[in-house]
Amino acid sequence: MLALEIELLTGGYRATAFNDRSAAEWPVHPARVFSALVAALPDGEARDREEEDGALDALAALDPPEVWASEAHHRPVFEHYVPVNDLTSLSSIDAYLKKLGEAEREMATADGNKEQKKRARALEKAAQKLRQQSDKSTQSDGKFSKDGVTRAAQLIPGPQQSKQPRTFPVVTPHVALVHLVWGEADLSDHTFIRLQGIAARVARLGHSASLVRFRFSASPPTLGPRTRWRPNQKGVLTLRVPLLNQREALEREHERHKQEKARVLPYRPQRYQSMSQHASAPTAQGVFAADGWIVYEVVPPRGGRRRLLHLSRAEELARAFRGALIQAADGDLPEGISGHRQDGAVSQRPHLAFVPLADVGHPWATASILGLALIPPADLERSAWTELLRALGKLADPVVLRPRDDIEVHVERLVRPASRKALQVATWTEPAHRWATTTAIALDRNPGRLDSRDPDVVAKAVREAETTIRASCARQGLPDPSAVFVHRRSMIDGAPAARRFAPYPRRGKGPRRVCVHAELVFDQKVRGPLLLGAGRYFGIGFGRPIHERNKPHGDA
Repeated sequence: MLALEIELLTGGYRATAFNDRSAAEWPVHPARVFSALVAALPDGEARDREEEDGALDALAALDPPEVWASEAHHRPVFEHYVPVNDLTSLSSIDAYLKKLGEAEREMATADGNKEQKKRARALEKAAQKLRQQSDKSTQSDGKFSKDGVTRAAQLIPGPQQSKQPRTFPVVTPHVALVHLVWGEADLSDHTFIRLQGIAARVARLGHSASLVRFRFSASPPTLGPRTRWRPNQKGVLTLRVPLLNQREALEREHERHKQEKARVLPYRPQRYQSMSQHASAPTAQGVFAADGWIVYEVVPPRGGRRRLLHLSRAEELARAFRGALIQAADGDLPEGISGHRQDGAVSQRPHLAFVPLADVGHPWATASILGLALIPPADLERSAWTELLRALGKLADPVVLRPRDDIEVHVERLVRPASRKALQVATWTEPAHRWATTTAIALDRNPGRLDSRDPDVVAKAVREAETTIRASCARQGLPDPSAVFVHRRSMIDGAPAARRFAPYPRRGKGPRRVCVHAELVFDQKVRGPLLLGAGRYFGIGFGRPIHERNKPHGDA
């Protein structure tokens, strides 16, 4: 038994939800708690660092903890306009600071006397240019312009400073005490003492104003008027939990962003279920995870414009990203990521899917691919998650994808909640009774002549296609649909016709699959993602929920 007591000293908890900047996180996510412990490491004694690192590694290796937390009041969120920190009047030295940092890193890795002298000259040159530019940015030539006066005024605190809207979500729990409980933990006394020492140095959790007190205990706490959340894949709550190598992943991420780039919290999504939760109307879900997606957004190259591909080229873009990932990992990826066993044979287990996300579902949809999601299977092992994040960390920033020799698409990982609906995970996973495909399903079996002029032949082929789609639902762990409708065109506005995806695959060996759009109706709500057919791992056969407020045209 191991329990971590978190006392919210101000009575409130300030932390932004990872998938909604306007909402507060509650209850506390174990991955955020672990980050607070790692952040306290440098405040300890240097001689104890190795043992404290080992203690946190042992903590991360435990199964995800239970979370004991009370109900909470969510304070209304308003926009506050605050002065920005990055003043444009001093931004001209950023490039010189970056070059100086690069020169320092190269100097540290110089090998040999000749190489050291060469890099020392480059370091001195970079430092000299930084000094010159810094002096230049603070000197006046005696001339005054309207723009110069405006920028100078921004240096003086007051109403003239430029401001940006900010939100500060806060929750006030009914009980200002949270516990993370590892019921089966069996750590040594020495490890426990080290964890206790680290916990004593933690001062905040989330926002700097969210003051806390951490304390580990080896005895079970009292639940009281709180909810006991337990890890359970059938639960309705998703929390972020640590990876097996969470401490190392955090340190690598810190080295990457260096307080300059946006930060990414490494984590693994974990479903939680409350002890009092009753599944009176259960929501079905297939083998793919409804959370934990890693989303990349299409961005413009430096000095250029975004290259937006049509959704009919989803397979090409998905294969390009998979190829880049395998190359970055030197082909060394677990079966749950690569889709291949160690002997090179194709895996029969669910594995990572690469799914382009496009602008569809509204009257003005362009079917342009705005991003790409990496969707893991729901049962992906913790070790596989670790390997996936390690491989992604080796990719360039942004990632340059080349679906063809003459095409380059730049994508960058989203680290903040997406503003475009197509890039929001909930758009594709919200539970619904009715679903329709945005990319056509590549049928596992040839249904026959769907394009025949003989209506009896077409009717038979349609029935065969419906049967194949039902079988695909069963293989994906989904309930049998109460109705399946096969279409040539999608019921989702803007999605390309089925013929635009045929045949599947476009290249390579093997049979060429017939592609059809489909609309599916289930007796119970189904949570996405809906990925069906032979091309599901490359975004072919990707569905979108249909709600009554967005009921498609035509008879269903």
